[in-house]
Amino acid sequence: MRNIEVLDVLENKEEIKKAQQSLKFELEKISHETILKTIYTKGGITDGDVSYSKEHNIWFALYDECETGAKRCWNAFGLDKPKKKSVVPIIEINPPYELNRRVAGVFAKNGKGDIFLLHRGRIGGGKVGIGLKLFNENYKGERVFVREHGKKSNREIANIGCITSPDFPKRLKNFVENVGEMKRKIYGKL
Repeated sequence: MRNIEVLDVLENKEEIKKAQQSLKFELEKISHETILKTIYTKGGITDGDVSYSKEHNIWFALYDECETGAKRCWNAFGLDKPKKKSVVPIIEINPPYELNRRVAGVFAKNGKGDIFLLHRGRIGGGKVGIGLKLFNENYKGERVFVREHGKKSNREIANIGCITSPDFPKRLKNFVENVGEMKRKIYGKL
C-alpha cells in the first residue's frame, strides 16, 4: 500500500530540537538497558551510553547538539546486544539543525503535526558500492514525498515512521535490518 501524503521537512532549529527530544523520549520508553561503550563512526570515536532493547534486539545512542557540539542530531543504531567494549553503528540517522540535503537524516511532520523520522538513502560504510545507489535498489520499506522550503520534492525518501506510533520501534528495527542486509552484500558480513 502506498502512502500519498506529502510530509513537510522540519526546517526550524527549535522544531528539530523538539523532534530530537521526542525521538529520545519515545525510544527511552521501550524497555532497555544502558551500557557505556566506545562508539566508532566515520566522524570519530566517542565514549557514551548505548541503550539496548532486548524486546526489539536493537541498540541506539542518541545525542543532540548540546552533547556533541555538532550542527546536527546524532543518532546511531545497531542490532544485537553489544558484547564488546566498542560498537560500530549499522546506520546513523542525523537530522541537521539547518536544511542540508547532503545529510541523510530528516525530521518531517504531517498535516496533523505528527513527527516522522525519514532517511534520504545516503548510507555510509567506507567501502566502494555502499551509498545511495545501493540503498535505492534495495530499500524494502515505505517511501514518501516531502516538501522543503514550501516546494514538493520530485524524489521519494525512506519513511522510517511516526516516532510516537506504537509500531515505531519495530519499523526502526526493520529499517536498520534492511540497511544491514544492504551492507552485507558489499562487506560479506558486518
